[in-house]
Amino acid sequence: MSGNYPERLYKALMNSSTVLTVWDGERLVGLTRVLDDTEMLAQIHYVLVDLEYQGQGIAGRMIVYIKDKYKDFLYIEGMPEDREICRFI
Repeated sequence: MSGNYPERLYKALMNSSTVLTVWDGERLVGLTRVLDDTEMLAQIHYVLVDLEYQGQGIAGRMIVYIKDKYKDFLYIEGMPEDREICRFI
């Protein structure tokens, strides 16, 4: 898990095109990371939501934000591990 390697996670996030976070006070409850080629392709690499906050629409709202941000791109790709829980992509 990336949480076991905070320095590597930080570097990966800093080299992302977009990092979207959702907070409840000082608690990070959602995170989305996107890589793009600046013109045509945006790839959503992960959408993470804290277990205690799942089922509240957080992931869906993050995806809506990403889709709006990249609306002029030709492709927005998601890479879900489990398509059943990723119906919103």
